Amino acid sequence: PAQTWDDIAAAVTKGIEETAPTPALLNAFMSDIAVASAPNAVMKAQVLYDAILRRVRLLGVSLFDLGRMVPPHTDVALTKKYGNNYARLVLMHFALKHLGINSAIGFVDSWDEGIHESIPTLGQAADVVLRINADGKPLYVTADMDYMPFGILPSSYQGARACFIIDGHCLFETLPEGGPDWNSDSQQVFVDIQSDGSFDVSEIRSPRGTLETSLRGLRAAKQRDIKNWAQGVVKRIHPKAELISFALSNLDDLTVPVSYTLRYRIPQAALQIGDSLLGFRNYWVGYQAGSASLAKRKYPMEYWACSDDQNTVIFRLPDGFSWVPWGRTFQYQCDCLAYSCNFNQHMGTLIFSDRYRVFRKEYDVNETYPHYREALTRMAEMSNQWILLERVSASATTKIPSGEPGK
Repeated sequence: PAQTWDDIAAAVTKGIEETAPTPALLNAFMSDIAVASAPNAVMKAQVLYDAILRRVRLLGVSLFDLGRMVPPHTDVALTKKYGNNYARLVLMHFALKHLGINSAIGFVDSWDEGIHESIPTLGQAADVVLRINADGKPLYVTADMDYMPFGILPSSYQGARACFIIDGHCLFETLPEGGPDWNSDSQQVFVDIQSDGSFDVSEIRSPRGTLETSLRGLRAAKQRDIKNWAQGVVKRIHPKAELISFALSNLDDLTVPVSYTLRYRIPQAALQIGDSLLGFRNYWVGYQAGSASLAKRKYPMEYWACSDDQNTVIFRLPDGFSWVPWGRTFQYQCDCLAYSCNFNQHMGTLIFSDRYRVFRKEYDVNETYPHYREALTRMAEMSNQWILLERVSASATTKIPSGEPGK
């Protein structure tokens, strides 16, 4: 007879229970990381997550490679100090159970596929996810990335349909789609414009959630390689940019958000146009509309994640110059996404700020893709807009003291 989801749940539950860690090994692990001293269930789960990522080396063995739905014995992870995502999460599951915190092993595929309830097989699962019930709210984790912050899913699983094994049954659930807490980026930039068109720049960047992982990967890099990375960042802003200094926050602590600062100079960043104008583009905002180049699509379009990006760029104008206003705005708002942009001058300071929010991951060809295309087109037009500074009488502007973002 054909298997049912209950048959699958029973077999997986039995297999997982047979991989339970030896009590002495688990007790030693829990004592060594002092997890019991954490003040609440969420913090206990976070301590466990961090300890497992640090102490159990990740093996890149997927469910497909493993070839079965039963994980390796957790004693292997505790003694040999290695395991795949499944092994890490099952160890966390038993450790949470030891602390009296409920959790459930789940199986998931990418969000555009998901686990189909009409097909009773876990052969369609790409990997494993853990659902934790802590302090009255569900948390979701995977352990397939050493640098993913706690409680955040990879973007490929955000919004996916998952199957959790709970009380001997397969229960299906749509995972959270993310949003600003899981996928966001912000930058604050201070640009001191010199009269010869050169820029002295200081900036702070703060990626959040899934965007932190690549930055945290630098914690294992040599200082020389980190400097090369920082030089690459400023060169992507402008090919003439010259790095002066950089600094990274503590990348080892997964409980604290990451950020980094850069100081650099861009010679001849602004073009001198005649005797009275300086012209340049906003190098820190580079939206492109390539993904929306088709007027009509045959198939739905997929966006990487629900996200929230914000930029603030403060230009300190040289004496005797004033901004030439654009005379138009670049705004867009609908149920799918939103873009807002503000640009104004206050005395000797020109302030640009914008925010781009995406509320859905899939855009159908008739109703939502046209919204996406219109928004991206406006954003690209804004990115291509030149900023013009016109020389005026010295009394028309007042120069403010030099400073840096965040200070």
